[in-house]
Formats: sequence, C-alpha cells, structure tokens
Amino acid sequence: MATIKEELRLIRELLCFTETGKTGKINETASRHGYKQSNFSKMLKQLEAELKLPLLTRLSTGVVLTNDGKEIFEIASQFESILRKIKSYSTQSKTGGNLRLWVGDGLASGYISSCLPEFYLKYPKISIDICCSINNPNLIRENDIAILYQKPTNNKKFKISKQTLHFGLFAAPSYLSRYGYPQDLEDLRKNHFLCNRDNFTSLWSNWGRLIKSSSHIAVQTNSAPVLAQVIKDGLGIGLLPKSGYSEGLVELNKFKFNISLPFWIISYKDHQDSSVDALVNHIIESTKNL
Repeated sequence: MATIKEELRLIRELLCFTETGKTGKINETASRHGYKQSNFSKMLKQLEAELKLPLLTRLSTGVVLTNDGKEIFEIASQFESILRKIKSYSTQSKTGGNLRLWVGDGLASGYISSCLPEFYLKYPKISIDICCSINNPNLIRENDIAILYQKPTNNKKFKISKQTLHFGLFAAPSYLSRYGYPQDLEDLRKNHFLCNRDNFTSLWSNWGRLIKSSSHIAVQTNSAPVLAQVIKDGLGIGLLPKSGYSEGLVELNKFKFNISLPFWIISYKDHQDSSVDALVNHIIESTKNL
C-alpha cells in the first residue's frame, strides 16, 4: 500500500502534468507555478516512468499530449475540481432556487457563460434558466433578471446597473500562420479577410467604414456564436468581446482598435429572492475584472 508521502508526490506530478497539458509549454508552466524548469521537467519524466506511458510529445515549439496523455489528462483534471470544491466549501452560500435570466445570444455565450463557473463555486444550489433571443423580451416580469443593450425606460420599477463590454480584433492562430499578422489598419483593410456581424457596422462607425472599404469580406452573419466560430475556424479576422468567445484566439493589439458597448442588468425592485441579487452582483464583479 502506498504511503501518504508517495501519494502526495504522485498528485503533485499529476497537477504539474495537467497544467502543462493546458499550456503546451513546460518552461512557461514551470515559471508560472514557481518551479525551476529542470525540476519541473524531472517531475513530468518521473510521472511517465511511474505510469510506464509516454504522456507528452516534445516538439521545438512546446509539447502536445499523446493519446495516453489525453486519457490521463481527463482523469487527473478531476483533482482540480475536487480541490476547488474543498477550498470553496467554507464560503459556499446556502442560497438556492431557480432563476430565469433573459439575455441576447451574443452576451449569453460570449460573456455571461464565462462568468458562471466561478458563480457556481459559491452558489452551487442555484439553477439558472437562460432564455436567449435576438429580440428584447416583451414582458420582463417573466424573467428574474434581464440583460439588455437598451436602457429600460421605467426606472421606478427596476434595479438597474450599467456595465460595459469591451471588444477587440481577434484571429485564430491558424489564420495568422497562413496569412500573417496585419501590420496596420491599412494592411488589414487591403490584404486580409474580415468577418462581420451585421449589426456591428451600425453600432460603430469606425468599424462600419473599415468593413465598407475592405477588399475581402469572408463572412457576414447575424449570429454572434456563428461569428465567433468562423473566426476560430480561421476564416478571417473580426470583432469579439474580450472574454468568453476570445478563448484560444489571438488579440491583434499591435494597432489600437478597441471598442466598447454598454449594457444594462435589470431586475425588479420588489423581488424577494436573494439569489437574484447574488447573480447580479457576481456579473457586476466579473465585469470589473475584464
């Protein structure tokens, strides 16, 4: 039977392995977690020797998981989940219940969904029904919370919080390897493929002018998730929120083309549900960290 000391060593090696699997970089991962690169590499090799499996393929650009490595990665990732639950247990709220949240599809998958993992660490007993639409709800009373791009007019009934979503230009690594990094906006306009969501051109005049004068429009769509997907698939460069959708993409920040869009989080003043305030406050705090 393995001793606690031996089990702790294995757990440490597995945690180092999972972090490396996420980044694909041994040096970067070692530095981020306070290890010398040589010691960190030694632990990874010890893990492979102990399991008698090759877990990582080492390349000049970094490392990739082998087939066995992918399997071990999935299993070992459960340690992180267990540790998060233990560390957050004392701060978990007993607040529970079901919430109905109305939000446009762009904000839902491009931003709100990225806020929820941390929310559930603190409020695991709350369940959220997310209703998405490209049109504003006719009856906000049907929802506990609504997130709108237009400020509500009946301010006396609502608790209202104005927030800001920040956008930037993004491209997939596969696109940049194929076409290169645009040197400036003129190079972007003349020599690169752009992807556009229909209403972006009316929201921002500078983006509208760029789209109108661009030599190559790869995709036009009315769907935020579709826009994000075609950019991730390497079809072109486009505007995306600096959260949620942009994971795995490269922000083109050599030249400044940052755009912001206000949105409003609203709920009724006369509600009696503490879970409503919990979610609203969490979204507000998450927005501050963007």
